[in-house]
Amino acid sequence: MKNNKTFFLLMVVPFLISGIIRHDREKSEYLALANKKQFDCVGQIQLGSERTGSAVLIKENYILTAAHNLIEFDIRVDTIDNNGMVFYANVPINPRVVNVDSVRFNNNKKEYSVSKITIHPDYLKNFKAGKHDIAIVKLTNPILDVKPVGLNDQANELNSQVVGVGYGGFGIGNKDELNFANDKIAGQNIVDSIGGQKINGLYNFLYCDFDQPNNSNTNKMGSSEPLDLEYLCSAGDSGGGLFKRSGRKWTLLGICKGTKFDHSQFEKTKHYGQIMRWTRVLAYKDWINKNCL
Repeated sequence: MKNNKTFFLLMVVPFLISGIIRHDREKSEYLALANKKQFDCVGQIQLGSERTGSAVLIKENYILTAAHNLIEFDIRVDTIDNNGMVFYANVPINPRVVNVDSVRFNNNKKEYSVSKITIHPDYLKNFKAGKHDIAIVKLTNPILDVKPVGLNDQANELNSQVVGVGYGGFGIGNKDELNFANDKIAGQNIVDSIGGQKINGLYNFLYCDFDQPNNSNTNKMGSSEPLDLEYLCSAGDSGGGLFKRSGRKWTLLGICKGTKFDHSQFEKTKHYGQIMRWTRVLAYKDWINKNCL
């Protein structure tokens, strides 16, 4: 007689939560960086009562975010029989853009309604592929007390020291535990690589790895030496911004796409050695400007 065992899978794809900091630094240092005035332009996307990701103010009444923050699904329960082990998996189906009336932008303890959502058309062609993960959201009323950030217009991001800013769970590089306190966290990294697809002759992803102090084995690309406030961002920070300072001016280089979870690396070094991806703003600059007129 066949002995069936049943398991329930809450998710079918693993992901890494954002706001992961060095184990030898204090969380307060990362919070202080996030609270600097130049990053007031970073807020949160809210769908109904749930805060789902981050976004960046680029004009008085326009924000940029990750397209996947604005997609909703139905759920289908699939049964998987693996040699007598039965798994039930929640599988997302029927992806669609959320109703504009359900979206809010939360910024500096204020809530703003939304009048229009523009998802990149190539993202809509294939939701599962997740390519061109960028969206423009028009606010009903302009935000006048926060300075929008300018878009990067120089193809010199490689090896740049950058600051990522967003909201999400908090974790420490060498530990499993995560805390969901809805904090705004910022951290430093280096743009180690540029790749992905070409859009108008420009690759559309920026990559940074999360280096561990005194352990070069976690290095995947670029220098193995971590920055003072090195960090990793992913799912919770989706839609947040990657910023670069040139003189006194800060510009927006990327929008957080997320981290592709490397399970084998996680088993060895926890969060260290993971690679985060940012949608490269420069590759989409013409599309952004065209839709923000």
